Amino acid sequence: NDFKTIILFFFFFLPGNEGPVASLAFSPTLASSALASVSWDKTLRLWNCIEEGTEHETIQLNSDGLQVAYRPDGQEVNI
Repeated sequence: NDFKTIILFFFFFLPGNEGPVASLAFSPTLASSALASVSWDKTLRLWNCIEEGTEHETIQLNSDGLQVAYRPDGQEVNI
């Protein structure tokens, strides 16, 4: 059997990003509406997904963001 692996990358833009968003992660905490995103514009952004019109926190990175994940308790993100 000859299996071939196809890897698909989907990049998209969120408001305020100057480059494609490479990864999203929702907080694993049930009571939280937090979303973290990293982008090729060298930013980590923390969003509130429920409240319309809320500001997001932007953290400048030293290199392009490729992957983001929350710690299981939802208190920190890993990039």
